Amino acid sequence: MTIPEGCPICGAPAPIRHCLDGSSGLRRVLFGNRVDLMMCLACGALWCFASHGEDVRQPVGIRWTHDPRDWQRAYDLDDGVALSRWHRRQVRDLSREAAHPCGRRACRFTRRLRAR
Repeated sequence: MTIPEGCPICGAPAPIRHCLDGSSGLRRVLFGNRVDLMMCLACGALWCFASHGEDVRQPVGIRWTHDPRDWQRAYDLDDGVALSRWHRRQVRDLSREAAHPCGRRACRFTRRLRAR
């Protein structure tokens, strides 16, 4: 599926999405104990969401560019532990590249990751 430049719902093809809320326009495709795979209803982009540390109430999404079956296989290997670690590394690396990945003037999650 081709994703339009700058989806108005999820922001794809941006690699990171912060601050998921109930009105996000995303639908859960697969879910696990530590991570979820969600799909944008507008463009079909897949997002791997997880929460880490103090921000457990604010899941952060990383674009999943593979098939949902690949996500499920990766999850089944160790009950999502490796996916969760991959997600945390991606959030840390991508948050350093963008000052405010959620589009807000201040992003608590980015400041905490940069301090580490």
